[in-house]
Amino acid sequence: MNAGVRAVANLPRYGQANLSDIREKLKIPSIEQITEKVILDAAWKKRELFRNENHAMSGPKTRARANGKVNHPIQKGYFGRMISTALVGGWNRLPSVIKDEDNAKRAKNMIKNLVLSPNV
Repeated sequence: MNAGVRAVANLPRYGQANLSDIREKLKIPSIEQITEKVILDAAWKKRELFRNENHAMSGPKTRARANGKVNHPIQKGYFGRMISTALVGGWNRLPSVIKDEDNAKRAKNMIKNLVLSPNV
């Protein structure tokens, strides 16, 4: 990632440079932002599975259930590194507006704006 930022900014391959500031000025997303966007996109694609899981839960209607959240799976050991575990967390982080959106293009734009918007 750093080599790509240096190439785009026309900086030398070695030496001191504040790559975070340069990346922000060029509006290049960070690795964390790219990872979050990919996880949220994949979680949205599995929305029917999560919606069915939410509706199948027994018990009282809580605020979390009303927001479409599902129970987290076991996250110890190997299970914590599984993609399916990350997708459940991503689904729970999505706002209700995006969870309820059925148009793929609109949902992807909403996720992109959510992830890439500057934290205020």
